[in-house]
Amino acid sequence: MIKEDTNLKEVLHELRWDAMVNGEPYKVFFAYDDDGYYNHSIGGKYDYAWACPRFEEPTYENLIQFDGVACEWGFKVVEKTTSKTKWDETEASSRCQIDILRNGQIFERFVTRDMYYGVAQAQVKITEYSEHPLDFNEFEFDKKCVGRKIKYKGIPAIVKKFCWGDACVCIEPSNPEDANEFFSSLHKNDDEYIEDFYDEWKSIGHMKVSINSELIWWFED
Repeated sequence: MIKEDTNLKEVLHELRWDAMVNGEPYKVFFAYDDDGYYNHSIGGKYDYAWACPRFEEPTYENLIQFDGVACEWGFKVVEKTTSKTKWDETEASSRCQIDILRNGQIFERFVTRDMYYGVAQAQVKITEYSEHPLDFNEFEFDKKCVGRKIKYKGIPAIVKKFCWGDACVCIEPSNPEDANEFFSSLHKNDDEYIEDFYDEWKSIGHMKVSINSELIWWFED
């Protein structure tokens, strides 16, 4: 246990988690030194995790025993039926909007025709995010990924920003001479690969790509 006379500077080791407690941001620490762990009484997976408000320095008074998650993930489902009229004929159809939430903020929004399929997709996506090379549980991950050197279609590139709500990143080629190849896309049309050129992206110098794109290699060679 951490006691009033514990030297917190020596035993607290801050994690990169973006934790929340009662809707407020907290920073989390593992407590240990050469003699072992400073366990708390509530147990759990990490019974040596402690936390304090994000923008405060840890003290004996503000530290709490922590058995929460690194970041709060979830999703919101809204199913709606709407009508439209075309050529004097009116029809009603349904759609389902899924918002994947990270600490209450919309991380990705997508629409499906079937609610059960959308819920299943949301669960799969959240699992994929937990295994992604970018650590989405990290505090201010969106700022820290800016400037990251990656490869897109094997071409050296740089991340310019993370796009909330789209689960995308804006990227640009590291070398201007790669622009023509960079701002093009190969897609399969029947048995043939057709190359589309993104003039709009090229004109602004960067393009938006899904964080799950198979064309992105997130590590430098």
